[in-house]
Amino acid sequence: MIELSKIQKGDSIYQAFRNRHYVPNNDCIGRQIHYLIFNNNIPIGIISGASTAWSVKSRDAFFGDKFNRNLIINNNVFRLEDHQKNFATQIVKMWRYQIAKDWNDVYGDVIIGYDTFVEPPRTGALYKADNWTCTGETSGISKRHHGGLDSAHIVMVETSKKLMFVKWAKKETHALVKKHARPDLKHWSTQIPYYLMGKEEPLFGEPEEPVKVKAPILGGKFKGHGNE
Repeated sequence: MIELSKIQKGDSIYQAFRNRHYVPNNDCIGRQIHYLIFNNNIPIGIISGASTAWSVKSRDAFFGDKFNRNLIINNNVFRLEDHQKNFATQIVKMWRYQIAKDWNDVYGDVIIGYDTFVEPPRTGALYKADNWTCTGETSGISKRHHGGLDSAHIVMVETSKKLMFVKWAKKETHALVKKHARPDLKHWSTQIPYYLMGKEEPLFGEPEEPVKVKAPILGGKFKGHGNE
C-alpha cells in the first residue's frame, strides 16, 4: 500500500533521499510542504511542493498573466526509488489531492494548479500519464535569492533549460467552486477568491483512490536510481 507522510524538510530520511536526487539539495525558500513516500511501511521516496517560480513565460500563458502565484504549487522534488509499474504516476496523483488540502490547512489558500520543471534528457513521462501539459522549455535564466527576497538579494544566473509541465487543480477543488459559483465569472479558477472571502470550511473533491497519511517510521532499505 502506498502512503504519504507529511514531515519537516530536516527529517533524516527525507534528507537521505533528497541528497540522491539529480537536482542539487539547495535550501528551499518560501512556502513548502514535504512528504515521505511509503510502500508497505518501507520508505521508497520523497515528494514535495513549494512556492512557484516568479516568472515562467509558458506557464504564465497557460494560467493567465494575472493569476495569483500563491495559488500555484510547484512540485519541486520527486524522488522515487521503487520503480514498479505506474507507481510514479499514482503517487503524483495522490500527492496532488493531499497537498491541495494540506496547503489550505497550513497557508489558508485554495490552490488552482500545479507546475514542475523536468530537466532533459528526462521527458516527464510520469506527468504526461497524469495528464499534465508541457508548455515548453525555460529560457535557462533563473533568479537566485541570497539572504532575502528583496531585489538587493536577487542574482540572475544561467541554468540548464528545463521542460515546464502544468496542470489545473480543477478536480481537487471542484466542490468549492460549485458551491460558491458566481454566474458572471466564466472560468472556474476565477471563482476561488470569492470562496476565500466567505471563510467557510473547505470541501475538497475526493480522489479515485483514498489517500492515507501516516506517522513516519525509521529504517527501511533503499533501492533504485531515481525517477523520470
